[in-house]
Amino acid sequence: GRPAYFVLDEVTPSVAKLHAYLTEHESYRDVFLEPAAAYRQVTAETLLIVADTHKPSLLEAPRVLARTHKVVVVDHHRRAEEFIADPTLVYLESYASSTSELVTEVLQYLEGVHVTSLEATALLAGLAVDTKNFAFQTGVRTFEAAAYLRRSGADARLVQSLFQDNLASYLKRAEAIKSAEVLPGGLALAEVNAAGSEAQLLAAQVANELLNIEEVKASFVLYPYKDGAAVSARSLGDINVQVLMEKLGGGGHLTIAGAQLSGVSVGAARDKVRAVLREFLSEEEEKA
Repeated sequence: GRPAYFVLDEVTPSVAKLHAYLTEHESYRDVFLEPAAAYRQVTAETLLIVADTHKPSLLEAPRVLARTHKVVVVDHHRRAEEFIADPTLVYLESYASSTSELVTEVLQYLEGVHVTSLEATALLAGLAVDTKNFAFQTGVRTFEAAAYLRRSGADARLVQSLFQDNLASYLKRAEAIKSAEVLPGGLALAEVNAAGSEAQLLAAQVANELLNIEEVKASFVLYPYKDGAAVSARSLGDINVQVLMEKLGGGGHLTIAGAQLSGVSVGAARDKVRAVLREFLSEEEEKA
């Protein structure tokens, strides 16, 4: 019974299709606020729900956080040193497949809340992308959440269409995969030669696809990011990429992680990643 809004700084390629799908419906046309507009609207009594991160530095609108003392954090990443100060409620479960899974669990226990097919489809898409179509980091609770969303009208075919690519993006992804190298220990390293927000999405897709190559246990894809470079890391589960990305100032999850390196080129960032991977391989050899 309360008005709700999304704070969205930029409609990136990662969310463009879902954003267009939502805004086709009248109930979602006026709910997306830019950070400046959100900052003006938030008061001390506003409830701010932070999803899929607990780090203030990763928020779409960090200034909004300082305007209210009522903050709820829903996240599935392992707790880092940087954490939102004095949250009212924290639902952090690092063994959950995704934040979408946690949100779906909460919805099931709220009386009088009806999840529309539109919302159920969006949440199912979140489950699919974080589990790589239910192949990784998937537990019984994940399938229970998916079953609830399906009963609520989630459209699986629409979820698939949200992840379809155009030919140009597909070819860029193929080019990055072609140039990848596989290091000892099943560590794949690649670069994406694209600019802007498209690079981040392509890097994540390439990192995912590299895991389909035999003997590859973890993948690391570098790409240009703002005033520096970034790396998108993925793992089959045998290698904890979160720990490796934390050494570069990043973080994430056991099988999905990343890091942003300010003020360095992609080439320099690649050298830093190589150094971290060499250190990891040396430690593994000592254990053996």
